Amino acid sequence: MLVLLVLGVLVASLLSGATGVGGGLVVAATVAALMPGEAVVPLCALIQLPGCLVRLSLGMREVCWRPCAAFVIGAAGGCLLAGVSRLQLRAHWLSAALGLFILGCLWLPRGGRLARVPGAFVVAGLGQTVFALLLGAGGPLASAMLAH
Repeated sequence: MLVLLVLGVLVASLLSGATGVGGGLVVAATVAALMPGEAVVPLCALIQLPGCLVRLSLGMREVCWRPCAAFVIGAAGGCLLAGVSRLQLRAHWLSAALGLFILGCLWLPRGGRLARVPGAFVVAGLGQTVFALLLGAGGPLASAMLAH
C-alpha cells in the first residue's frame, strides 16, 4: 500500500510540475483509494505541504503580501467556521455551494477588477479554507480566483 501511495504522489508531482494543475486531484484520488475516508484530507495536506513550502520559498520576492494578509484573515475565519460546521452540514450541500462559488468566480469580470472589490481576498480566504477543510477541494477555488 505504501508503494502505491508513493507512486501516486510521484505521478501527481510530475503532473503538477509539467502542467501547473491537477496534482492535488491525483493525490486526493490516490489517498482516497488506499486510506480510510477520514484520513484523506489530513494526509493530502501533509503530502502537499512540502511542495507548497518549496514553491513559496522559490517565489518569495514575487509574493504580493497585502492580498496574502487579507486572505489569511479570511482563512482564519474559515478554520473556525469549518470546525463549527463540520458535523452540522451535509456533503451534498457543500458540494453544491462549491460549484456555485466556482461558477460565480468564472462569471465575474476579468481584468484585475476582482482585486479592487473591498474584502474580496478575505472572502476568498474564508471560502477556500472552508471548502478545503470540509471537502478537500481547495484547488478549484484557487484556480477560479486567480483567473481574475
